[in-house]
Amino acid sequence: RLVVFITGLRTHYYYFHFNRSTMSSIMKLPSSLYQKAFNYYQPMFRAGSVTPLWHMMLFVSVTMYSTGYMAKDYQNIQHKHHVQKEALKEYYEKHGGGDDHH
Repeated sequence: RLVVFITGLRTHYYYFHFNRSTMSSIMKLPSSLYQKAFNYYQPMFRAGSVTPLWHMMLFVSVTMYSTGYMAKDYQNIQHKHHVQKEALKEYYEKHGGGDDHH
């Protein structure tokens, strides 16, 4: 299988060779997960249970928090830590002291 990536002015060609049995098991994974989830939640839906709703709300909340953190918060926090580290380094150069504590 040939996969082509075009980045800027360069084109990258990658050849992937997969074992057919490995690929078929990977392709079956989503359908088997769907079937397991269906078998687990179907009786709850029929009984009118609130458990599937709570599970969906929890999944959506965790997914949204994680993607929001990865998309914007992580870079902002890393930048803030870098600025603080540089400020402390400058302060210690002027006033003495430093990283000799535990």
